[in-house]
Amino acid sequence: MSVIVDESESAVNCLMTLYLLKHSDNRIDGITKLQKLTFATQKEMAQEGICAISGEFFRWDYGPMSNEVYGTNDILVENDLVEDRALALTDRGEAFLGDFAYIVENNKEAFAIIDKCIDEFSYLNLRELKEKIYSMMIVPLGCGKPRAIRDLPHGTTILRNKGFHSINIDADDIETLAICLSEEMYQSVLDGIDDARSGRIGCLEIA
Repeated sequence: MSVIVDESESAVNCLMTLYLLKHSDNRIDGITKLQKLTFATQKEMAQEGICAISGEFFRWDYGPMSNEVYGTNDILVENDLVEDRALALTDRGEAFLGDFAYIVENNKEAFAIIDKCIDEFSYLNLRELKEKIYSMMIVPLGCGKPRAIRDLPHGTTILRNKGFHSINIDADDIETLAICLSEEMYQSVLDGIDDARSGRIGCLEIA
């Protein structure tokens, strides 16, 4: 009940999740609410023919659940981009999102859908949000007609997407995203730049 998300897809997932958390203004105060907002966003994107967030949602105890959302959150927390539990952006997370604002600007249609879902769902408390999601009608994979999410059996795949071919982003951007996501890699790059500027890196001697 998951898809294999490669490094580039994971990087895009992280960027979109940071944007979602930032623009919800601390109203996403736990992983369950993050699951529901990400589902609503991915569902809305699918309806608009936009493939941007990679992952699979299946029916579980509290509605749609995705292992990929947990994985994305773990990456953000482990690399000091998001605070654990509160899911608020750290200073590094704020700076990261600012550094890649041009990607948001170049993909207004996709990020406008995130804004729409934030406006519609983030102000609801968790009970209200669960009820609204449970009542959504959706055609599960392999089924021919829509059903309410609350009526689906546990484990039913509700929504699946892999890739971000609707996003205007090139290979260099993806590589930079992946480097900046990793706190260790990012610090290593900064240290290298600092060493070069200060003259601590000398020319190699050839025997």
